[in-house]
Amino acid sequence: MVIELSGISKKFRTWIFKDINLRFESPSSYSVIGHNGSGKSTFLKILSGYMTPTNGTVTYSQNDVELSREEFPLKFSFAAPYIGLIEELTVREQIDFHSRFRSLRADLGTTQFLEEALLLEHQDKFVNQLSSGLMQRLKLALMLMTDSEVLLLDEPTSYLDKDARGWFERLFHKYRSDRLVVLATNDERDVSLCDQTINIEDYC
Repeated sequence: MVIELSGISKKFRTWIFKDINLRFESPSSYSVIGHNGSGKSTFLKILSGYMTPTNGTVTYSQNDVELSREEFPLKFSFAAPYIGLIEELTVREQIDFHSRFRSLRADLGTTQFLEEALLLEHQDKFVNQLSSGLMQRLKLALMLMTDSEVLLLDEPTSYLDKDARGWFERLFHKYRSDRLVVLATNDERDVSLCDQTINIEDYC
């Protein structure tokens, strides 16, 4: 999978970033760093196609065949603290609902998923009953274990305690090898997980 950016710029009231020309290619992982408010989340949203750039183009291709903007959403998973879950469902129901639309990797069943996510004992809790840390763990597990070629992660270790960070790093290493990963963070431990680093402030 390849994502190629050509002359990407984004402006709200002022320019967030300008003239980004980058090529992301699997299997590789990239960290995107920059101070809070520098545009890391905006950058990921543009990569995903959720947000359009003010200038420039984003091209997606797989096996040298260009993908349309309608095809690409089925190729990626996106996890971020600001992306919500269905809080009226139980944890198990949330996983089953997600699986109706996006397949889990390696034919994972719900129980195996819960074991991998360390959420088996919480499976019958409603999502709105989870702590912020457990909710973030569920979001990350859903994205990491979805069968997708591209993984976009925005501040993935937000709300995770020391033990949960260790869990995330183990799962990240397990499920990253054949994918294109772009991870936005200011955390040095998160940066160290990735092969390459891009400072979004270089394009301000």
